[in-house]
Amino acid sequence: MSNIKTKNQKPKTKLPFMEAKVKKRTKFSSPTKNKGISTLLAALILSSVLAIGLGISAILVLQLRTMGEVGKSTISIFTADSGIERGLYALYKESVPLPFLYSGYLDLNQNGSQDSGEPTFTVEGKAPGGDCQATYYCIKSTGNYSDTSRSIETKY
Repeated sequence: MSNIKTKNQKPKTKLPFMEAKVKKRTKFSSPTKNKGISTLLAALILSSVLAIGLGISAILVLQLRTMGEVGKSTISIFTADSGIERGLYALYKESVPLPFLYSGYLDLNQNGSQDSGEPTFTVEGKAPGGDCQATYYCIKSTGNYSDTSRSIETKY
């Protein structure tokens, strides 16, 4: 009856799980099997942040290029519109007979002469028939600026 515990007695036989010693860890110590995990996590987090940053920068670069092309396209379409106006002026004010072909430029710096890099247009007026399916006339104008071209066609 030596293994029976009474009220104030400690057991005389110790079981194996009672003999296990618990190693106290301090706040800064870590088990040996987890060494380097913080470096690995830091590398994973940094690579994720880098990938997100590169993705966002790629999108921004494409958007900036698109914005530049929109500006060139806008100038080209307004130059083509100026060409249509020139063609209508030739028909109604100058009484130029059909067909006609004009070319011109927009003098952006208003110096009276064409400089390199200024937008240009070509205007073609056609009489009805053939590829002009109109009653009186067709006018097609193409505006060019930098490496962008835009066309407008009007029929009457």
